[in-house]
Amino acid sequence: MKPGIFAVPGSLISMGQIGKKAGIIFLIIFWFFLITVPALSIYLAVNTQLQIGAAENNHLRIFLVQEKNAEGLGFEIIRPFPSTPSCAQTTITYWMWKGKPENVTFCQCNEQQSNARHFATPGGCSFQEG
Repeated sequence: MKPGIFAVPGSLISMGQIGKKAGIIFLIIFWFFLITVPALSIYLAVNTQLQIGAAENNHLRIFLVQEKNAEGLGFEIIRPFPSTPSCAQTTITYWMWKGKPENVTFCQCNEQQSNARHFATPGGCSFQEG
């Protein structure tokens, strides 16, 4: 067997062929992501938001910001807070092409007795009566 050639049952594959096939696979994946950008843009233009995940306290939402002095995209990520199961941490990040973004992170907790929602400070994601 020649150096640089691997024996694969039924055929011989050289190192150059493996690199070429990996490159083709990479180009196909890149092309797929490139094609999805216009499709997502059209979807956002028509619906103004896209939500991935149906759970109330665990999802990603991408939305358009269309205000007089601000235009861009907003990304809202809501995740359950691990140490306090009744709380969800929300992070909102903006990519603006007009205006100045004000990114924010906050917690929203459900009180067990009344099922009311309360906002907590960004540092401590738990409801404390005071």
